[in-house]
Amino acid sequence: MDSVSFLRDLMDKVLEKETLTKNIEENRKQAKKLSKDISSTEKSIEDEITGTVKKRKHELISEFDKKTNAVKSEKKDIENRRTKQKNKEVAARVGDETEFLVKENKEIRKDIRRYLRENRVPKACRNQFFNIMYMPVGLVEWLEAFAGVLILFLLCPIIIVLIGQSTGFYNELREANQKAFLIIIIAIWVILVLAVYFIIYANVKMKYIDVFRQIKELRKNILSNEKKINEIKKDVHRDKDESRYNLEGFNKELSLADEKQEAINFDRNNALKEFEDNTIQEITDQIKEKRTPELDKLHAEEKELNEKIAESEKKLEELSMEIVSQGATHVGEDMLTVDKLTDLIDIIESGSAATVSEAVDVLKEKTGAGR
Repeated sequence: MDSVSFLRDLMDKVLEKETLTKNIEENRKQAKKLSKDISSTEKSIEDEITGTVKKRKHELISEFDKKTNAVKSEKKDIENRRTKQKNKEVAARVGDETEFLVKENKEIRKDIRRYLRENRVPKACRNQFFNIMYMPVGLVEWLEAFAGVLILFLLCPIIIVLIGQSTGFYNELREANQKAFLIIIIAIWVILVLAVYFIIYANVKMKYIDVFRQIKELRKNILSNEKKINEIKKDVHRDKDESRYNLEGFNKELSLADEKQEAINFDRNNALKEFEDNTIQEITDQIKEKRTPELDKLHAEEKELNEKIAESEKKLEELSMEIVSQGATHVGEDMLTVDKLTDLIDIIESGSAATVSEAVDVLKEKTGAGR
């Protein structure tokens, strides 16, 4: 083989090495991308399995929740009807046990009205307001009387002042005059109220004092009976025995509803156990079966590409050793590039050298001179 043919053959091998190196780099990038695609696909499969399991479990639980809510609604309706029935029966019992006291109070009130009429007490004084202000009976009426005094002596003067302010009269007065006006208004009002109160006291209460004393005793009897009625009501409401209220039908309905709920809970627990033991695996197998071809294809491509890379790397190693063994002896390792081998071929073909060694010397002289 002549020198030019030798150099051309060596250059072809260098070119092949460069091409092979570039292909290996490209294949490695492709393999890296495939590896990412495989990881992404595997994660996508796991996410699909997790999402499907979560969704199916939520649907299962929701189905039983609907049944549970239906039973709760049914129980609530039963309890409401039971409560209404019990309240009705309790009211009837209270009515029965307090009937004589209610009737007695009714008769006492009739006696009071008749007694006032017979003794010709003025009609304006035959009402509860008069009773509270002039002869209160019991704590409640004394509190009402106190509230009435506050209203008469405080609220009414304030209302008068507010009316004066709204008309502009009060605001036109100077500050000192405003205070004086307020004191005068309150004083006039208090005197007026006291005057009216004591006029009625002297001309009505004292005139019919014996009548009002008798009526007060009757009203005490009414108050005593009302206290007894309230005690009876409390005793009835505190009574835990419900056997007399005809609630057996409602109790039976509630028991049936509880049994229905227990059955739902039993079915729910079994369904969840079946889901955990079998359904999750079935979902996993179905999704994997559907997605496996996609993943297998990627794995096959990765395997094929890795084999191709390994084969190329082996070939590159053999080619590199061959280039070094051939070229290092004749041209030197520093000349094993396409550009320098091309220069050596040009030197020989131009007649500047006859052998490879001579061409190397010429090229070194040229590059040395260039420097």
